[in-house]
Amino acid sequence: MEKYYVSCPTTLEERTFTSRADAETWVEKHNRENPPDPAHAPAQVFTEAEWEGLHAPDAG
Repeated sequence: MEKYYVSCPTTLEERTFTSRADAETWVEKHNRENPPDPAHAPAQVFTEAEWEGLHAPDAG
């Protein structure tokens, strides 16, 4: 089963979902209730492959 990860650089929250629709709903609500800091990206959804790429030892 595919996993979807959400991350918010402003509030430092991270969550995992098995439904992309649920992840997108969480992100929309979270960004509405917690406007992103101009220095950071808003909360967003990542696929498992994207998430693993972001957390790889040689990433950024």
